[in-house]
Amino acid sequence: MNIKQASIFLSTLLLTSSTLAASKWSGEWFEIEVILLSQLHDKSTQAEVFPNYSPLPEYTKSLDLLNPYLSPDIASLKQLLPHCDTPSYPPSLVEQYQIPPLHPILSLTDIAAIQLPSTLDTQEQTNAIASANKGTESTQTDRPSQNDDFFDRVRPVQEVVASNAKQSSDNTVTTVDSVQEDTQTITAHQQALVKAAATAFNEKPFSFAPLYQKGGHNFQTLCHITQAEFEQLNPDTNLYQYNHLQTDAVPKVISDVENLHSDVPYLVNKQSLELSDTVKSLKLSKNFRPLLHLAWRQPVYDLADATPTKIFAGENLQLHFIRELAKYQEQRLLAAEQESHLATALNQVGYNNNNQIVVADALTAKQQLMQKKQQKLASIFNEIAQIDDAATVISNLGNEATLSLSQVVAEQSALMEPPKEPIQPWYLEGFLNVYLKGVYLNIAADFNIMNMTLAEQASNALRPQAQVKPQAIRFAQQRRVISNQVHYFDHPYMGMIVQIRRHQRPEPEPELAEEQTALSN
Repeated sequence: MNIKQASIFLSTLLLTSSTLAASKWSGEWFEIEVILLSQLHDKSTQAEVFPNYSPLPEYTKSLDLLNPYLSPDIASLKQLLPHCDTPSYPPSLVEQYQIPPLHPILSLTDIAAIQLPSTLDTQEQTNAIASANKGTESTQTDRPSQNDDFFDRVRPVQEVVASNAKQSSDNTVTTVDSVQEDTQTITAHQQALVKAAATAFNEKPFSFAPLYQKGGHNFQTLCHITQAEFEQLNPDTNLYQYNHLQTDAVPKVISDVENLHSDVPYLVNKQSLELSDTVKSLKLSKNFRPLLHLAWRQPVYDLADATPTKIFAGENLQLHFIRELAKYQEQRLLAAEQESHLATALNQVGYNNNNQIVVADALTAKQQLMQKKQQKLASIFNEIAQIDDAATVISNLGNEATLSLSQVVAEQSALMEPPKEPIQPWYLEGFLNVYLKGVYLNIAADFNIMNMTLAEQASNALRPQAQVKPQAIRFAQQRRVISNQVHYFDHPYMGMIVQIRRHQRPEPEPELAEEQTALSN
């Protein structure tokens, strides 16, 4: 008895020590990166038999990071849009800003009107002009010397231009054309070059083409209506919501804005993903197809305090079902409306005394009954006249030769089968629970993945004798893992790659710390 009590005491002591060791690491932050894969090999060769449906475990609380990411609240964005009744769009920042010219643009008249300062007297100007003309004549015959300075030959000509512009008797500006006639220093070719340069460097309006306009879309036509106006349209709340958007499929890479000082778990940006090269390699593989690549940061606790994270990937099967159901109901209403119109039209058809078809505007029930009787008798007489065997005609009087309109519509409606509700909302969905057991990290994965995509289900529906039916395959595995190591979980229908890294949270900024303290108080 003493030995048994000693063993109980020892086991209790070990359990207490393990609990103390677990509490040492409980609450530490980790970064969890997950890659979900779909197996592409032929599933018909699998010998393993899976149950038709195995429900996922029910948790009292779970962490959902994907739904707020995929369907954010857009109420604040709608406030920036004008109302649809008065669409007044403010100019963009590019349109509001006018870029000034880098240099003032001068015309030929402005250039000719420039008065250059002159320090030479009249006699010196006369000598300068003479020497300039002499230098010009010499350059046409002789080759210029090495000591000839270009500016020494050009300066007198500029002074002549300024002097002629100043001494004009009619107080007008001398143009370049008049200067060319006097001095003959600007040729027609040079003048054409000056005009071409003035045209090329003329001020042009700044044009801006946003990226969304290059594809033919103009988002400036967006506007919003009030919630009351939205509700007056009687929309299907399963398809349309006033402040949220629906998602056809989950993106294969999740990239969110990181809040490093957040006290609650959050998704990370794609720049923080460390297994991107692995995903690139898997995209080239013939055996796997990446479905989802994401990472998030969260504190990890003991199993009793751990919160599983809800994860889903692939196509939104529930949204596809709702859309198909809406189309089916619309087709049924249209078929019923057509049946009603055709029935009304046939009821207004009758025969006159000459056995000709006539259409009445409005007939009473008694008149409609009489027309039907006359039509029936006319068809019987026609058959008797064409067939010698009257007994055969009389025996078949109770059988209709053609189907009635209601029967035809009923058969057409039978061909339009309603869509079947999916087994689960998403192509792949489940929970991933990361927790501490002692001083070790553990992972418990519970997922259900469909054996066929929507495209495969549509192809399968075209084959009436197909043996494969849509089915949810269960993936449930549990394993102890080591931080910073990459772990792979295998399954005939899917795969999962997980890496858990310790995350050191940055110290909050002083202002942020004061705000958090004030909120806590």
